[in-house]
Amino acid sequence: MTFNSNQILRGYLFVFLFLICSTKIFGQTGIPYLKNYTSKEYDAAAQNWSIVQDHRGVIYIGNNFGILEYDGTNWNLIPVNNESLVRSLSIDKNGIIYIGAQDEFGFLLPDSAGSLNYHSLIHHIDSSYNSLGDIWQTHVLENNVYFQSSDYIFKWDGAKIKSWRSETSFHILFNVNNQLFIRQKGIGLMHLTGDELQLIKNGERFADNAIYTMLQYNEASILMGTRDEGLLLLETDEKKNQFTINKFPNQIEELLTQNIIYNGTQISTNEYAFGTINGGMIVMDKEGKFLYQVDKNSGLQDNTAWAICNDKEKGVWLALNNGISRIETSSPLSVYNNTNGLEGTVEAISGHDNKLYAATHLGVYYLEQDKDRTSYLNPTFQKIESINEQCWHLLPLHLKEYHSILVANNNGIYEIQNETSKLILPCNPTYLYQSKSDSTRVFIGLLDGIASIKFQNNKWIKEGNLGELSDEIATITEDKNRNLWLGTYTNGVYKLPLQDVYDPLTIQYTHYDSSYGVPDGWVFTYNALNRIVFATTYGLYKQVTVDDIVNFQPDKSLGLKFTDGSRGIHRLLENDSKEVWMFTTSAQRTEIGYAERSDESLLNWISTPFLRMPKQFIQSIYTDKNNFTWIGGTEGLVMYNPNKNYNYETAYNALIRRVSLDKDSVIFSGTFHTNGVVSVKQPNAFIPKLPFKLNSIQFEYSAPSFNNENTNEFQYFLKGFDKNWSSWSKEHKKQYTNLSEADYEFYIKARNVYNHISKEAKYEFTILPPWYRTLWAYIAYFIFSIGFIYIILQLYFRKLRAENARLERIVDERTKEIRKQKDQIEKKNVDLGEAYKEIEEKNKDITDSINYAQKIQEAILPDHEFLTEILPEYFILFKPRDIVSGDFYWSAFKNPYSNWDNEEIIIAACDCTGHGVPGAFMSMIGKSLLDKIVLENKVLEPDKILNNLHDGVRFALKQEREDSSSRDGMDLALCKLNLKNRKVDYAAANRTLFIIAKEDQLPLIDGNSPEINEERKVSGNGKVVVEVKSNKFSIGGYQKEDTRLFTNHEIKLQKGDSIYLFSDGYPDQFGGPKDKKYSTR
Repeated sequence: MTFNSNQILRGYLFVFLFLICSTKIFGQTGIPYLKNYTSKEYDAAAQNWSIVQDHRGVIYIGNNFGILEYDGTNWNLIPVNNESLVRSLSIDKNGIIYIGAQDEFGFLLPDSAGSLNYHSLIHHIDSSYNSLGDIWQTHVLENNVYFQSSDYIFKWDGAKIKSWRSETSFHILFNVNNQLFIRQKGIGLMHLTGDELQLIKNGERFADNAIYTMLQYNEASILMGTRDEGLLLLETDEKKNQFTINKFPNQIEELLTQNIIYNGTQISTNEYAFGTINGGMIVMDKEGKFLYQVDKNSGLQDNTAWAICNDKEKGVWLALNNGISRIETSSPLSVYNNTNGLEGTVEAISGHDNKLYAATHLGVYYLEQDKDRTSYLNPTFQKIESINEQCWHLLPLHLKEYHSILVANNNGIYEIQNETSKLILPCNPTYLYQSKSDSTRVFIGLLDGIASIKFQNNKWIKEGNLGELSDEIATITEDKNRNLWLGTYTNGVYKLPLQDVYDPLTIQYTHYDSSYGVPDGWVFTYNALNRIVFATTYGLYKQVTVDDIVNFQPDKSLGLKFTDGSRGIHRLLENDSKEVWMFTTSAQRTEIGYAERSDESLLNWISTPFLRMPKQFIQSIYTDKNNFTWIGGTEGLVMYNPNKNYNYETAYNALIRRVSLDKDSVIFSGTFHTNGVVSVKQPNAFIPKLPFKLNSIQFEYSAPSFNNENTNEFQYFLKGFDKNWSSWSKEHKKQYTNLSEADYEFYIKARNVYNHISKEAKYEFTILPPWYRTLWAYIAYFIFSIGFIYIILQLYFRKLRAENARLERIVDERTKEIRKQKDQIEKKNVDLGEAYKEIEEKNKDITDSINYAQKIQEAILPDHEFLTEILPEYFILFKPRDIVSGDFYWSAFKNPYSNWDNEEIIIAACDCTGHGVPGAFMSMIGKSLLDKIVLENKVLEPDKILNNLHDGVRFALKQEREDSSSRDGMDLALCKLNLKNRKVDYAAANRTLFIIAKEDQLPLIDGNSPEINEERKVSGNGKVVVEVKSNKFSIGGYQKEDTRLFTNHEIKLQKGDSIYLFSDGYPDQFGGPKDKKYSTR
């Protein structure tokens, strides 16, 4: 083919501009995360040829043993009819997968149990096609499916097959934006339009130039990959059906030639990937710039990539000659480890003179920018010779005319210039810091303090230790006031003021520990947020000074989650973009991320991208001039490219992949469908009704989210049985046993490595009741019950009739007997009537006698008129329960005895044992004895009156005799009142005296003022109830006569006081809202 001058000029201009734009590209692309699946893991042949993904997310791979199916948890092999290898796969809009194999092609169709099975289409072609050979390509185009071998192209329209036979030999059939192209060897590139194969304009150029990929480049161009001419652009004019071919300038031509291109695909809007026979996968951008290569040197298990396929999560699958691999090409994370020459745990990262340095436990490594772009191999770290011990920190130095990088190493401090190192100071360094106030001075954190060195006269001068510190220094930071802040691992933080005249020996330090609010554990110092930030075991802290008093408080500038004590901040970096990066630790997890800030306001905490990183301890974070952030730890280096926008919330499905019953009886094998159309949802035809004996069921499930799919977790819920969703677990099966009859719905959802939750999957099923709990059984039970009841009733009625007959005979006999008894009863009634009249007459006599006794008892009670004359303000409540009473009241006053003051009166309230007549007899004894003691014997003191009364009762009832069984007696309260002096003498047997008095004028009892509690206060009138206790023994009975004496109480009343005496009849009354005894409380 010839080119005109304009085409040549345009090509050279494009190449020239491309090279100018690419000279400053930094080749630090790293290797995306990848996972290798070995033949041992998927249990099939090593060699694989093609890959597709269905709309559910399940991956299908053409393997030498058949079709492999992978759902993120389990691998399954589906053989074709002739058990040949599978070369090609394609999928239509209904989810049907079409297969090209050896001498065989067809499709997968699920059966009634959801199991995918291969169905051949060979029987639709003429028998003359006795040898089809390998079906190298299978493509779905609208409603047609095309199968291509070296000799034929077959088109299946769903009912019949049309074929094209090659004149020489077909090479590869391409489907580009629903256009079919095929190269025919010795003829050229042809275009299938309608049912005709036509050679495109200038297509003969490819008669002997093999084409291995054709990809949509833009609306009018197709990117072609050839063996002899490299990458070309096929520009199309559909209206004129014309094609022009031009060279596509690129940086991977030599790589594709050396490694032999075999296929290609577009893996993103700006990236194209090419599979090779010898070099794995090579990736360029849309301008043809080399991005990276994934081969065995970078962790790929095999260099021969027979097919490339994108999945829904923007990952790339490779069908390899030995195994299967998946590469996370769209992730913003790329990895550097021992495959890139970087050995050991990374402790520190720094950039210096267009190089990236990493300090590890095995030495110092550097990654150099590819300046001339002549080499397109992946960046490889080089090791600095002579540094082989553990390294802890890196410090790039940029003085006026002197550049180097210092290394804190187990042997001391090394200086690196031009990749050559030398030991400048033997010591035990842990951290290096270049002074802000004097850039020629470097402070050195040591295992036992801090020292400094100074660059002067082109050499390093040792200045010695600063002060007398002995702690291991973890970090060093300088604030705006020329104070050094030193972080430690276990002993708080130190502040060292730098003097104008620098003398290490005279520097004094201030130690801040828990007494200043500094938490226990590590405290690391960092320059961030325009101040010194303290990263501690319990979160971020800041220094606060109020009235010259220094204290440390939680720093809430980045949110409460970093100050609530739940996590420690182990590493912190604020980069030039004002992003604050942190590595945090807690008892449950570690987390790395960054806080986006605008001015002083927190916008967002970004940690989701880094959930993909393997669990490790991060030792260093560094952001380079390209705004790539490098994260170092136990797993090497990870580079974060913020320019790659990845959707961490890509939708994916949780899938129910297998449902089985007792003894591993499978009722569902993983694929729902309706008339062959594959579905994620369960159609009604797949809802089983299970007999009760099969009431144990097991579900197996998966989630086709393939970014580190081993971390996928699941949560399930059986509606109708479970009360709540289960906790998250990596277990991918759940069994239920002994389910009762009911309708059930089993739900499953997944959570992937980015904590994004899948769409739920649902499986409905019904457990039927056992036969003895079915509707028909209940109907039979009902009929049987009715019949049983009928028989029982008939037997009962027969027995009842027989019993009635027997009873009638008995009734007749008894009637005769009753009549006889009636006569006898009537005679007895006459006798009883006469007896009743006699009893009634006697009862009337008795009642009349008691009524007369009442009059006698009332006559002996004090006269109310006399009482009223002496006591104008009094009342008596006397309500006997019976006609006569055992309770009585008594008084004595105005007698002519010379020793009795006319202003004195003795009153008593008495309660005799017994009620009615017995009590009345006791009251007569009591009244007589009191009259005798007071009126005749002139005993006037209350205590002595009671003592005499007690002796009199015992004598009257002969209780002093040893054989006496009488325990009768009485309780009483007795007072002698002096109305003139308002004086009361009081003695009592089991009867309390109550005084109603003013709260501010209390009576005196035995010369003392009584104590009043709140319960004795009468609400609202300022009065209180004063209680005067009695002796706790009665009058009469056996009362320990040798010690029994009644006590006399002298009471001085105040004007307006009231006193109350009563028997037990009053406090024993029931009443109130709770119907309880009044009592004396």
